Amino acid sequence: MKSPHTKASFEILFVIMVVIVIAILFSPYCAEYYLRSVDYFSQKPFNSSEWKIKYNSENPVRQKMRNDLLARYDFKGMTKEQILELLGKPDREIPSERMWCYYLGTTKHFIPMDKQELRLVFQGNIAEKQYIFR
Repeated sequence: MKSPHTKASFEILFVIMVVIVIAILFSPYCAEYYLRSVDYFSQKPFNSSEWKIKYNSENPVRQKMRNDLLARYDFKGMTKEQILELLGKPDREIPSERMWCYYLGTTKHFIPMDKQELRLVFQGNIAEKQYIFR
């Protein structure tokens, strides 16, 4: 007489085997993602010349310099000319809100989707507010 648990045991074993095979197949992708995310989040000292280079998703240099930039500079009270000298021309302007936007990149998740910008709001020629927009 056969045990009633044989079929259930086989199904559980089959599911475990499928999970193991899937894990083995996807492990190189997970490792690559992890290694890229570590590099993505590595920090770099702010460098005006490098910052002014147009943003490139393959080399998110602005994202790496963001923390150092914000620690070293308070844009509140700076003139547009001072900011242009430091950061270069903004990636986009929102005239109706008196705002300049500098693209930082996307947050690093499994699916990158949150775009980040450094936003500077002006009163006349003077920056009155700065924040990171996501």
